[in-house]
Amino acid sequence: MYGQSRGEHHEWDRGGIVYDRAVLSAADTKRGLRLGFYDGMCSVVMGTLTSGVFLTGFALALGATELQIGILAALPPFANLAQLLAAYLLERSGRRKWLCVGGAALSRGLWLLTVALPFAVIGPGKPVWVLSAIIGGSSVFFAMSSTAWQSWMRDLVPGSMRGRYFARRTQLQAAVGIAASLAAGWFIDYWKAEYPRNLTMGFALLFTVGVLFGLLGLLPLGLTPEPPAHLSARQPFWRLLSLPFRDRNFRRLMAYAMAWAFSTALASTFFIVYMLNDIRLDYAQVVIFSFFDQGMNLLSLGLWGRLTDRYGNKPVILFGGLLASTTAFCWIFAAPGHYAIIPIIYLINGFAFAGIGLASGNILLKVSPNEHNAVYISVYSVLVGFAGALAPILGGYLAQSFEGRELWISFSYSDYGRLSVLPVLKLRHFHFLFLLSSLCRFLSNSLLVAVREEGEAPVHELVRASLRTLGTVASARNLVTRLVRKPQRHREALPEQTPKE
Repeated sequence: MYGQSRGEHHEWDRGGIVYDRAVLSAADTKRGLRLGFYDGMCSVVMGTLTSGVFLTGFALALGATELQIGILAALPPFANLAQLLAAYLLERSGRRKWLCVGGAALSRGLWLLTVALPFAVIGPGKPVWVLSAIIGGSSVFFAMSSTAWQSWMRDLVPGSMRGRYFARRTQLQAAVGIAASLAAGWFIDYWKAEYPRNLTMGFALLFTVGVLFGLLGLLPLGLTPEPPAHLSARQPFWRLLSLPFRDRNFRRLMAYAMAWAFSTALASTFFIVYMLNDIRLDYAQVVIFSFFDQGMNLLSLGLWGRLTDRYGNKPVILFGGLLASTTAFCWIFAAPGHYAIIPIIYLINGFAFAGIGLASGNILLKVSPNEHNAVYISVYSVLVGFAGALAPILGGYLAQSFEGRELWISFSYSDYGRLSVLPVLKLRHFHFLFLLSSLCRFLSNSLLVAVREEGEAPVHELVRASLRTLGTVASARNLVTRLVRKPQRHREALPEQTPKE
């Protein structure tokens, strides 16, 4: 009942949600979940307008090289080192909301400095390094805010509905992101046509709009209630940092996550560079192609949310990882005038990474314990971020090294001295990077097999359920309805923590 006071130690159900009354009242919990949607939509507008194709295009307009593009992509993961400081502050104070909102405000506000770059009178090549400094500073505060937010949301969102809640939140973010990216792509192409010599000013205007939405999102974030933090007896911080490494299962999860982050970041930044510079697509085309990714992400998240709750997170990650490993290789077949495969790649990617992203966040929250979860999350993020930061720098170096090099793979057949050659594959420039990324992705999936998750089902059961779900759909309209329908309401117990070894 809503009239009961908080702090009672029984669970109750209303609207299909089980709440722990010892943590927050039902009204506060439901209000926090609703506010999480609003902040998520505002933050995704800023993220869409200040990253991806638009950040890459801005850097190229400033004269960035491939290596500099790789360094820009490496800065946010490197900034995850700041999560150790965030974990220290959280262990000492438990003030997650203060750190989250304050860090987000500084992170988003710093982006306003990019508006001045088109007007800055500095030497050639220096604007790229100034942009790098801005992104680096913003990423440090974002990393600290992110650590607090993950620990905060772990206690706010009931475990029994965590998969479906974050699936629905990500669906809303994907829908808003699609609209924002399409509008921004058309705006940049219009600006490029009207003011070709002042393209950087168009990007600066775009970033300004993004930052304003980001700052607007601080309001619902600040109004979100914070459950009491799980604080324990104070210990030396260096001893706390060793806890994740003494947990065998968590150690295995970190090894997989580091390998996967390295494999994907090795080439992901350069897919956009490849489309803009090699295939010669304009910004609107790149954004429209990314719409296939975001659209499939939006449609499939509801399905992935139900599958993670039923079959576990590990099978979802494995299945999605196999699909994503294949798409990296498929980029080799995209060429100027022959890029019909790109929307197919984005469709598969959107489906695969929707499941990977959702399940990866869930399994991290599930495997980390209640006590010191901020330390577990920060150590995980630092190591994964470090692996993800090295990859684009190495990728940028390799891309420059492979420029001008070609490899032909063909079949030869000799018939009484008459030689016939059948070309099979031609690799050049970025193709080598895409092939290497694909191989690394396949290998990294094998590391996840050793991770234990309570309640996980075999992958083949998940695949069979996915195909059965899609097979019963008679039309595209039914597909949309089935994937995004509201989850069935039923009472579920919170999952128990994975036992530690």
